[in-house]
Amino acid sequence: MYSSIDSFINRKIVVLREHDSALVAARAMCDNQVGCVVVYNKDSELVGVLTDRDITCNLISEELDAYIEIKKIMETDVVTLPDSGTISEAIQIMKSYGIRRVPIINETKRHQKKCVGIVTLDDLIAGQFINSLDLSEIVKSQIRRRKVFEAISSKHNGSHLQTYNRFIGQFTEAFQLSKKQTEEIVMYLLGILVQRLHYTGGTHFISQLPKHIQEPLFDLPAGPNRSITDQTILQGVKLRSGLNKGASEVLIQTFWKTLKSVLGEGETTHVLHQLPTEIRRRLAPEESEYFAYRSHSQPISPPPMEKL
Repeated sequence: MYSSIDSFINRKIVVLREHDSALVAARAMCDNQVGCVVVYNKDSELVGVLTDRDITCNLISEELDAYIEIKKIMETDVVTLPDSGTISEAIQIMKSYGIRRVPIINETKRHQKKCVGIVTLDDLIAGQFINSLDLSEIVKSQIRRRKVFEAISSKHNGSHLQTYNRFIGQFTEAFQLSKKQTEEIVMYLLGILVQRLHYTGGTHFISQLPKHIQEPLFDLPAGPNRSITDQTILQGVKLRSGLNKGASEVLIQTFWKTLKSVLGEGETTHVLHQLPTEIRRRLAPEESEYFAYRSHSQPISPPPMEKL
């Protein structure tokens, strides 16, 4: 894959100074409908990139002042690519550094490096210039990178563990099994869903789950795995729970209802839409019947108007 990166450069960039506030950056992103800003110092040198996620994680989770200078919360270890670069080089940078955006640099006659645009992972996906294996490596690299930063804060680690324990605790109460059995069944069923979904859908689904669960799920083969059926799901639960067929069917439906209460109806309905009919019926018989009704019902056309 040696295609030029030129056609994928998003040249709509917002440039701010390092002494501007986080509030100014947030407003600039909203006004221009972008997910990041590039940051220059007083000598017009690129010194950082600030994303919407940086603002969310730093200002909200750490309860910082909105008027804090962006140089204190931006990413300063900026990895760039010259505008003569290729798509494969951009993908390799994303994989190596766990980033979704690569600033593109043009060197002026005065040997100054000027940011002329940004290449994003989303644009490469939309252009079908990235395969599922590379995408998987980028996401894994992102998670590892986040863990390095999160390890600095014991507050974050404790919070993530509490979230995970609450998550598993709700299933333990619903299943009426031991925590160990519950963890095994929940991870099995989550893994089945991730592998049966298309890779992009599976990635989004994983992102909604507690941090302690995400990494082992990202290590699974990219979906969709069409060999997974309602019967393989049932057999897997029977094996792990030691229950008979009827009790295992109830357990699977209990899993789905509990997942729905944890993640919300919108997220689980989105997942259900992406699954084959027989698996929908296995997870949520009532919701599956509703989908079947909606897909077969036709809109009623209004009667023709009479001519005057």
